[in-house]
Amino acid sequence: MKHYVVSVTLPALRDIRQWHQWVHEQQKWAPEQIEEWYAGIWKTIYSLDMMPERCAVVPESERFAVPIRQKLYRSLRILFAVKGATVYVLAVRHTSLNTLSVD
Repeated sequence: MKHYVVSVTLPALRDIRQWHQWVHEQQKWAPEQIEEWYAGIWKTIYSLDMMPERCAVVPESERFAVPIRQKLYRSLRILFAVKGATVYVLAVRHTSLNTLSVD
């Protein structure tokens, strides 16, 4: 079975940090739940090293040169592209937010 390298882009890292900060600020979760959430999103991202093409192509993909796919984690969309043997995580968005744009 083919393994892929997972590369998280700076915009996606910013998204994850913002979501992590937002979860902390809401003060609705116990610290253990927050850490479980944080570990879970990373586990989900790095699970893309195996069969990333299993994930659905998103509707906004038609605006890009390569297919954009998504993997869901709770209410978040992990948006990524596969080029060669690398999975590029492009963004992490809430399912209710705007679609991914070219810029």
